[in-house]
Amino acid sequence: MGVTENKILNYFLDKGFSISTGKISDILTGSADLEIFHREKDEIHEASVAHSLYQQIDDTGARVNGENQYCSTLCNEYCSLFSINPKKNRLTVIDFLPGSQELKFLLNDKAIEYLKEKRLPKKYFDPLKQELSDELFSEKELGEKIDNIFPKIPDRYQNLISEAAAISYYKSLPPDKKIDILVFRRR
Repeated sequence: MGVTENKILNYFLDKGFSISTGKISDILTGSADLEIFHREKDEIHEASVAHSLYQQIDDTGARVNGENQYCSTLCNEYCSLFSINPKKNRLTVIDFLPGSQELKFLLNDKAIEYLKEKRLPKKYFDPLKQELSDELFSEKELGEKIDNIFPKIPDRYQNLISEAAAISYYKSLPPDKKIDILVFRRR
């Protein structure tokens, strides 16, 4: 009928039915092919990044099935997009920015520059420089590679290397798929 779930709820309540908004949502989307909605969201996301000079991202806590997670919001003058994520870190942000594209990791000179800026201890640079290439890695593949190079690396340094490789990959994307300037601020 082209009306909101709230209007449907009010209709049923006026007729004496006891039903929740959640049940109405389940009825409307439970049997539907949701892929069309995911494609539409991805298309909106890509158009938003391609046509806006900026993207603002923020997050807030959210409970999902009794677990603490984070609701991230990406917005600009054209739209606002939301995503639920289990973690609140730079990798989550970088993964959210390119939309439907799977996050990849690239260990190259730009990753090394980032690690220098973030003051990764010097003892890690020589072994990492031996591994520089144009090869793209999945998160799992990069984790295994780091574990092979540095069997006893602290988690914070492994995360920093992953972050650098993710940012390096993101910066390698075509101009219409990325934002030129990324600024991360700690609160």
